[in-house]
Amino acid sequence: MKFNRRFVMPLALGSFGLAVTAACALFFFAVAERQDELRLARQADTTAQQVAERLETYIIMLRGIEGLAADGPPVTSERFRGYVGRLGVRETYPGVQGLGFALALRADDYASASTALAASGFAVPALWPDGEREQYTAIILLEPQDERNLAAMAFDMASEPRRRAAMLAARAAGEPRITLPIELVQEIDADVQPGFLVYLPVYRDENADGVADFLGWSYSPFRAHDFFSSALGDNPRQAEIAVIDQAADGFRLYQTADWRDRSGGMMTSRRITLAGADWRIDVQPGPAFFASSQRRYVWVVVFAGLLITAGLVAFSMVRENAAARLGLAYEEARRAHETSEVLLREVNHRIGNSLSMIAAMVRMQARETRTEEARIPLEETGHRIMAIGQVHRDLYTSEDVSSVALDRYLAGLLDSLISQFGEDGGRIAMTRHLTAVEAAPDAAICLGVIVSELVTNARKYAFGEAGGTITVTLEAMPEGEVHFSLYDDGRGFTTGGAQGTGLGTKIIEAMAARLGSKAEWSHTRGRTGLSLRFMASAG
Repeated sequence: MKFNRRFVMPLALGSFGLAVTAACALFFFAVAERQDELRLARQADTTAQQVAERLETYIIMLRGIEGLAADGPPVTSERFRGYVGRLGVRETYPGVQGLGFALALRADDYASASTALAASGFAVPALWPDGEREQYTAIILLEPQDERNLAAMAFDMASEPRRRAAMLAARAAGEPRITLPIELVQEIDADVQPGFLVYLPVYRDENADGVADFLGWSYSPFRAHDFFSSALGDNPRQAEIAVIDQAADGFRLYQTADWRDRSGGMMTSRRITLAGADWRIDVQPGPAFFASSQRRYVWVVVFAGLLITAGLVAFSMVRENAAARLGLAYEEARRAHETSEVLLREVNHRIGNSLSMIAAMVRMQARETRTEEARIPLEETGHRIMAIGQVHRDLYTSEDVSSVALDRYLAGLLDSLISQFGEDGGRIAMTRHLTAVEAAPDAAICLGVIVSELVTNARKYAFGEAGGTITVTLEAMPEGEVHFSLYDDGRGFTTGGAQGTGLGTKIIEAMAARLGSKAEWSHTRGRTGLSLRFMASAG
């Protein structure tokens, strides 16, 4: 099947438009994706900062308890309750389960530890859980005294390995320490959350021996979900967050409601190392994240690109179809023009032949005529017909039927005239100064008739038995003008004016007028003839 070339440009434009659209869409998507990554990174930085700042705030409160217990008279339940109440912990610092103090009991066994707790003066239940261990502690202060915190009173936190490890690490370092994930003893209902505690060692001022007396630990218990939800504040579903305790084999302390474990999706992480904890905060886009993403404009780019491409293809199709129709019309016009030229050549050929036949018949009639008065007009008429017929013959053989090469036409006409003069033609010399000039056929006919009349008159009236010379000049002038002249060196006009009937002069004047010109005559002896100027397109 032959491929239609009209589809080349539309297909090229369509392919180019689709390629540009795809490139722009991919570029815009890459830029939007990079912007989303930066937005998510800022969200991760903000999340890590919020968590770290909230933890540091609670540690500061623990240092306040350290000062309360270490300086001044012994801390009583009422004094501790007043301190915590003035802080407004639940209202001002949401997310913390409470503030408390765990007493370090100086005992070697459970019985002596229980006795030491009873002697402390605090109204708390019996030490629990029972059992023998290396270290004994008891929660003697914990505010606010709600149902959950009451369940933790007198609990020996050293009885559980993760609590004990953090307590001992805090005492050894003299700095706060955070436990690995645990379950708080405050979890007394079905809503159980992972938890963690923050411990800060408390010492009484140095004694006389310069040794600080270790009292125990100020501490805060945290329910992980409550803490992180409070620390992160309002999160309008822009990001989903998970908190991983890396020291606890990747235990997940917290995750937002819509968190999904995804592989290969957009996610970024931040690390918090504070008070012995090593937490990783994973942040991924939430349901509302992409609502404000620039990615949604990628489809605008694609739609606009497709629309422009479709417009270009449609315009190209219309243009190609119009060009095809124009080409067909041009081809039809060219064929019609070629046909008309063939027909015009044929017409010129037939007219030329017919005029040649008529001229021959007129010359035959002239030769058969006995009287001079009848013969001469017939010969002149034959010459005029021949001059016209010569134009049609030249048009028949010309490449361009709309113009005639005047130089070739006049040369052929002069040769024909001389050959028809017989013996008289042998006594006439022709001097020609003919330059190449293209002229309209009507202009050539008019000039041919003028030449025929002048040459015929020169033969009859200008020369005697000795003969003479006829000089013909044809020049192309600027702006399409033509200069023509024809002179003989004969006897000139007689005193009585023009010889003969004067018809030839009238014909010459009429032909000059058709050329849009006026003959400039010269009647002197040795230079008889005329010159004229006309436009090549005249006639």
